[in-house]
Amino acid sequence: RGYAGLYHLAIHVPDAAEFAYVLARLDSARYPHSPTEHVFSKATYLDDLDGNGIEITLETPWRVKELRNGRGGIELIDQEGVARPGVGHLDIQETMSHLVEKEMRPLKPGTWIGHVHVHVNDIEAAIGLAMAAARVSLSGASPLSSRQPRLNSGSPEVSTYKAARSGPACSTSGRSGWRV
Repeated sequence: RGYAGLYHLAIHVPDAAEFAYVLARLDSARYPHSPTEHVFSKATYLDDLDGNGIEITLETPWRVKELRNGRGGIELIDQEGVARPGVGHLDIQETMSHLVEKEMRPLKPGTWIGHVHVHVNDIEAAIGLAMAAARVSLSGASPLSSRQPRLNSGSPEVSTYKAARSGPACSTSGRSGWRV
């Protein structure tokens, strides 16, 4: 894209029923989204009305038995021993089999902001900012301002993407305390 800014914000849902609920709501509203299979997670990607990227994701790490380098890049070996790519088509029928409720409501407790991916023009400066943000959760004091942080129970994963280049450039991870 050739600019700095938000790539996407990920909202993690707590269980398969909630993920199915979100897909059902998007479909019923005819809101465009892209359901995606990652093996270690199930996700759907969409843009908000301002064009900001949003990922709704369900973590499923128990489905991955092994990671290995393959000819086409990293392969995820599932519990049945089948090598799968990191990005594939989501089995909608299986996913929707977990749908329990259809009534409109807020997202369930336990939904959280899991990670933020951004495009950057200066990777070194972005790494410095990500490291400073990570220190907020460790110290309880923000190196970026004199005020106490409002959200000090954890920091989200921050992945930076070099502008006009595909693929992650760096990653700083930690389960977020940010709740939706």
